[in-house]
Parts: sequence; C-alpha cells; structure tokens
Amino acid sequence: MPSEMGRRPRTDEPGAWHHVANRGARRHQTFYDTTDCQIFLHFLGEAKDRFELETHAFCLMGNHFHLLVHSPRGNLAAAMQMIGTNYTRRFNRRHGFDGKLFKNTYWSNRISHDRYLLEASRYIHRNPLDLGPTIDPLSYDWSSLKHYVGHRGSPAFLSTDLISRMVGGPDKYREFVRVRSTLDDEPYETAIAMLAGVPDMSTGELVIPTSSLHEIRLHDIDQCLAHLTDTPVRLVRSGGLGDAKLCRLVAITAAYELTAATGAAISHHYCFASTNSMATVVRRQATIIEGDEFAQLHHRLVSSVRRTHNRSGRP
Repeated sequence: MPSEMGRRPRTDEPGAWHHVANRGARRHQTFYDTTDCQIFLHFLGEAKDRFELETHAFCLMGNHFHLLVHSPRGNLAAAMQMIGTNYTRRFNRRHGFDGKLFKNTYWSNRISHDRYLLEASRYIHRNPLDLGPTIDPLSYDWSSLKHYVGHRGSPAFLSTDLISRMVGGPDKYREFVRVRSTLDDEPYETAIAMLAGVPDMSTGELVIPTSSLHEIRLHDIDQCLAHLTDTPVRLVRSGGLGDAKLCRLVAITAAYELTAATGAAISHHYCFASTNSMATVVRRQATIIEGDEFAQLHHRLVSSVRRTHNRSGRP
C-alpha cells in the first residue's frame, strides 16, 4: 500500500510472539456453526505442521478471531496467508458465498514482554464476555481456556504449559482470567480496543513502548499535531468537533505507539475520566479511525515526531 496511508512494515523475526486478530469484511459473520470453527482449528494445526507456528491461545467469535502465537521461524505472514486463504475457500464453498471473507489479511501486535504476554492471553480468553456480562468464559466452547484449566485435552497445535506455568498452574490461571486486569495504568487492553480497527490492521503492529522511546513526551505529540493541523494544543488534548476530534484520536493512538506513558496518564492528559472511558469513546468513533484522513494524519504525525526526536539528540 502507498506509504502516505501510514502503513508500517511487519516485524516478523524468528522467535517473535504475536497477538493476531482479524474480523469479517463489513463486520459480517466469519463462523456460523461448529463445523466452521472446527475447520478453522484444522488450519491452525496445518500451520503448526507446515510452518511450526505455535498457537498458545485462541478465541473464535461470531465475526472475528484472536490468536496468541509464537513464530520460531519468523514466518507468521506465510502461515496466516495459508490459514486465511484456505479457510475462506472452505467457508464460501459451505455457505454458497464468494469473494472476500475477512476485512484484511490480519492484524498483529508483537509482544516483547512477559507481562504483556500474560495480558494478551487474559484478553483473548475474556473475549466471550463481549457476548454479555453474565457469560462465563469457561462455558464458551470456541476458546482455548477449557484446555488451560484441564476441562479438555489440548489439540496437538495448542501449547498451554508455558503461560500456565507463568501464573502457577491451571487453577491459578483460571483465577487470573476470571479477575479483570488490575493493571489499570497499563496500556494493553485500551490500546488493543483502540487499534484493532485502525486501517493498517493488515500490515501494522501495536508496538509496546520500549526504553528507546521513553524520552518522547505527550507534549511533543501535541505540539507536532498542533503545528501540522493548525489546531490549538488545548483542542488537540480536549477534542471537540471536526478537525479537533480527529486530532485527539490521532494523538491518543500515537501516544501508545511512541511514548512510555501509561494508559492512565494518556487518558488523563487527553481529558478522559479513565482508560475505560477513553476506550469507549474511541470505539464509538471507529468510522473516523478507519478513514483515509486518519491514516494520512497519523503517518504525518509519527514521521514528524520521530524526526524532531532524532534531531533533538535525545536517545
């Protein structure tokens, strides 16, 4: 895709961990019945055999899926292409459809810290709660949680031992998933909620901030965005109508990508009561986030901040 659309190259090195997701084109169903789910899991097994792709968690919802995978050979793209192409072909044949099934090739978030590996697994296994607050994730058939807690034997493609051991075994993992994350000042859940719909899902990745970016500040983002759009800094932070609303959405997204600020710090800086309220507002404005104008401004902002940061001589 053209660079002006803000798309970033994937980081798919040997040994990398990824949270992978995709949803149906036009938000249509991607799994109608048990057979659909079984077919998709079959191709996860084929990805294990052909590409050595290790699946450590999965959740298949009505119109989207989440995977937590480890790619020892650095061939996630090839594995996901195989899964997506073959599943789409089988799905269309079964249901009498043709054409594109998924919104994009896939979206991936590379995970580089143990804390976020655990948070990704919890996020994936709590996904059935989207069906309603009274849903017990353990009662949901098409996630790997039952395999983690010993209710079912694990299929050959699924690895549960590593993450289960990180929290002390099956019983403690069950409790870990049951309790909503207490890391209210950490970015994972809010960032996923915001970025899952960004137009570069097919090639982008959510980068958990690293020490090399710690010196980029929220104020730097505000100043660059104000300069690029001729929008007052106070409106970049507080939002409003038209361009100001777009600016705040772009600023929040860049804050997660470029700074070490916590979710609580970002939500406070951009005038939200909490990270949850920020995520809710962003989800409601998904049509803006999925538009070309957002992608172009996001690309210009990130490039500008990085150029300014490099010229400043800060690490």
